[in-house]
Amino acid sequence: ERLQHPALEVIIHADSNTTCDHSALAALIRFPNVRVMHSFPSIHELRAYNKAAADAHGDLLAFSQDDRLPPPSSDWVDAIIGIFRVVPATFAALGLYRGHQSTRGGRHVFRDLGTCFDQSPKLIPTYLFPKVSVAMVMVLMMGPIIVRAKAFRLLGGFNETYSLRGWPGVHGDKEFTARLWHHGLQAGVACASSLTLFPNGCGGKGSLANTRTLRARQKLIRRNQALLSAQFTHHEGSIQSKVLKAQAELEANRSLVKRLRKLLPHCFPCNKPRAK
Repeated sequence: ERLQHPALEVIIHADSNTTCDHSALAALIRFPNVRVMHSFPSIHELRAYNKAAADAHGDLLAFSQDDRLPPPSSDWVDAIIGIFRVVPATFAALGLYRGHQSTRGGRHVFRDLGTCFDQSPKLIPTYLFPKVSVAMVMVLMMGPIIVRAKAFRLLGGFNETYSLRGWPGVHGDKEFTARLWHHGLQAGVACASSLTLFPNGCGGKGSLANTRTLRARQKLIRRNQALLSAQFTHHEGSIQSKVLKAQAELEANRSLVKRLRKLLPHCFPCNKPRAK
């Protein structure tokens, strides 16, 4: 029921190793707007996103994972469509989970399951929520991430270099967002609210793992961190300047701020730091 909406097409790429996949798929495939695709052998993760996106028909593509549970009401779909209708055409991606605005100068946005806070003790965070219900960010983290289909295809989708066949796409979401800014597009994260909070669901901690796979994942993380650094170190200052300029323009546009607040009227009080 959470995924039943006349404007929503659901494509499930069933290639994860979580323990509850079979029961979840059995419950979902009875709905007419749900399709399931498989790949053998597994092409998890970024290749799966790209494959599903190539088969999608909508103007917006929403990427998520099996450990994200949609809000109880499908009203979240109307809110997302509404946001993309009022923001500039250059605004190409909206995150509903985590987003970093800047790692320099003390301005830092971090949204995590209903809270947004700065994890780094070296930075003095400037909290933007609920001053604005959508904040510009340099990088987004999966999921969900909603992208204009035109922009997604313009960039060639997710960079599959960041996902070895059958493995997670660590930092592939960050790479894609930074690439949007590099190409003159924008990305933002929505405030946590009843319409945008996707709590932990079936997967996540249910994923199968052992010492060998955990070590391999850590190796992949280090590899992809090096890739991300090599790709964007020379452009980081330029991208962050674009992000902060876009944020200032957003805050100065009172009409747009009001329209966004109307679409997301009840942001959770995530502008408060965690208690020490």
